[in-house]
Formats: sequence, C-alpha cells, structure tokens
Amino acid sequence: MNKLEQNKLINRISSQLKDALKDLESLKHGINEIKMQPKIPAQVTLDDLYKALGNYKPAYKNWLKAAVEENNIQTLDELLRLRPREVKKMKHIGITTLYYIREALEDLGVQW
Repeated sequence: MNKLEQNKLINRISSQLKDALKDLESLKHGINEIKMQPKIPAQVTLDDLYKALGNYKPAYKNWLKAAVEENNIQTLDELLRLRPREVKKMKHIGITTLYYIREALEDLGVQW
C-alpha cells in the first residue's frame, strides 16, 4: 500500500469515526430527553395537584395557580417538564412553595 492509498484510507476511517461520534451524541441527547420526562400517572391532572397542595396550605395552591396561569401552562406534563429551579423563578413561587409542590406530587405518586 503506497502513501496515497494510506492517506485515503486514513481519511475514510476518520470520516466514519466522525459520523459515528455524531450518532452517539444524538443518542446521548435522546436518552437525556427521555430521562428528563416526568413520570406522571395518566389520571393525575393540574387540578389534582392544586387539591393536594391545598391540603398543606391553601395559599400554596393559589400561588401555584397564579404562576401556572401567568406562564400559560395548560397541563401537569407541561409544568413538570420544567426544572424545579425554573418553576422557582416564576412569580409567586418561593422555595417553601416549591417544597410543598414536590410533597404534593409525591402524595399523588408523581415523580419529578
């Protein structure tokens, strides 16, 4: 095998490795997306969360409702696709409210 053939072979292998790395990165991204998806029993809704939160303190329910409405969140799934720190940044949501949101979700069997 002469130098020119060796260089062609090296370039082809290099290109194949780059493609394989891109595929792996794409798979990694897909796996991370799946991991981030919350585990929500089908029958649990935002209203269920409001009720469960109201069991701790009615004000928490009202604050969450206001934050959800202001951010145009329609479903529990939409809310839980946000990270807790993103929810905490919403107007009306503080660290204590966030804590009780997590507690209420746990009561409902929802993993966040």
